[in-house]
Amino acid sequence: MMDTGSFNRTTGRTRQAALGLLATAMLMAPAAHAGDLPDGWEVRGEGRDIIFAPARMNPGEQLDIWAAAMTNYITVSPRASLASLLPQVRQKAGAAQDERCQPPQASPAGEATQTCMAGNSVLVYIMWRRYGDRAYLARIRATGDGALARYRDGIQQILRIVRQNQSDTVLSNHRRQARVYTAQAIRSAPGQGLQDGDIAAVFVAWELAQLPGETVSRMEHTSWLLLKDGTGYRNTIPPDELNVQASRQLEPKRWVKWRKPWLGGDYEILGPNDKNWRRLSQGWIAQPARPGERLNGTYTHAAAYGNWMTGGATHSSTWRFNGDGTFETSYYGSSATGALQAANGSVMGSTAHGNAKGSSATSSVSDSASLNPSATPVAAGGNTRRTNDGASRVGRYRLKGWVLEVERNNGQTDRHFVTFEGSKRNTIDIDSTPFSVSKPKKP
Repeated sequence: MMDTGSFNRTTGRTRQAALGLLATAMLMAPAAHAGDLPDGWEVRGEGRDIIFAPARMNPGEQLDIWAAAMTNYITVSPRASLASLLPQVRQKAGAAQDERCQPPQASPAGEATQTCMAGNSVLVYIMWRRYGDRAYLARIRATGDGALARYRDGIQQILRIVRQNQSDTVLSNHRRQARVYTAQAIRSAPGQGLQDGDIAAVFVAWELAQLPGETVSRMEHTSWLLLKDGTGYRNTIPPDELNVQASRQLEPKRWVKWRKPWLGGDYEILGPNDKNWRRLSQGWIAQPARPGERLNGTYTHAAAYGNWMTGGATHSSTWRFNGDGTFETSYYGSSATGALQAANGSVMGSTAHGNAKGSSATSSVSDSASLNPSATPVAAGGNTRRTNDGASRVGRYRLKGWVLEVERNNGQTDRHFVTFEGSKRNTIDIDSTPFSVSKPKKP
C-alpha cells in the first residue's frame, strides 16, 4: 500500500495548486460559455485525442491538458460510480503502470478525480458523465511549481472547455484560424515571390480519389513546383506570390526533395515522412500560358461525393473564356439524402447555382411515404434564397506564364495559378483544380 504521507510530501505545492484549480473549475456552472482557446495556449489533435498546452514553458517545466474527443467516449452504466471506474480507464489518457496514485474521489455531482505521481510530474485525472451512458476523461499533467500559478486562468478555461465537450469545436476553430493565417503569411505581393528562373519544371500528378464508404470517385490534381535547388512544393497559388521562406516554416509538410534519373525515367519525390522515394508516374510536365494568350471555350470541373445509401452531393464549376478577353463563371451544386433516409419516409435535398444573373439556393423536404407506407408523413415544401446580381461572375481576364489575372465587374481583382496539359488547350488547371473543355468555340 502507498504511503499517503510520503505521497503528499513528494507532490508538495504542485499537487495542491492542481487540486485547487480543479475544484474551482468544477464549482463553475456547466452551462457557462467556455469561449475559445486562452491567450498563450495551443491545441493539437493526436488521433482521437486533443492536447492543450501553453505555447512557451520555462526550462524544467511541463504543463498540458489531455482530453478525449467527442467520439472517444467510454460507455458506462447510468448507475455506475465513476470513482470506481476511473482507476480502470486511466490508461486511455496515457496512464503508466508505475504511477503512484491516491484513491479516487467522487464529487457531489457524480464526477470523479484521481491524483497520481509519475516521476516528478503530478497528474490529475478527471472523469465526468454526459448523455447518461457516456463518460469522458481528461488529464492535467504538470511538472514544476511555477507553471500552475502562471497559467491558472488558462487552466480553468480549458477545464470548462473539456467538461462542456467543446474540445472538438475549439480544435476545429484553431485549425481554421491557423489555415487562414498560413494562407496569408505565405503570399507576398505579386512578383515578389518565386521567380520563373528558380523553377526547373511544374509537374501535375493526377489520381482518382475516393473516400471510405463512397461509391463515386473524383479526378484530383496535385501540382508540384520543382525548384532548381532540388526541393519541390505542392502548389495552389501563383508562384510569383509564394513566400518560400515563410512557407517552409509554416507548412513544411508541403515541401519535398525531388530528383530525376540521368538516363530518363519519371520524376521522384521524397517527403518529410517518406522512407523511400516516390515516383511521379501519373501526370505530365505542365505548360505555362503564352504572354497575352486568349482562350475560346467553356471549361468545366465536376465532382461527386457520397453514395446512394447514405446520401451524396454533386458539384460543378465553369469558366467561359472569350477571345475578346472577357470571361464568365458559373457553378451548380446539389445534395440529397440516400435510400436509408428515404425508407424512413422523407427525402431532403438542396441545390445551389450562380451565374452572371445572380445566385440562388433552394432547400426542400418531400414526403416519400409511398416508399414506406408506415412512415410518418412529412409535408412537402422548401424555400429559395437569392443573393447578389452576378457582377462578381463576369469581367476581363489576362494570361501570362503561370498566372491568370481577372478583373470582375464588381471591382474585385484576383490572381490564380494556371497550368496547361499541352499546346491544344483542351484542359486547364486553375489553382490546381482541373477543368476540361465542354463547349469549344470556333475562332
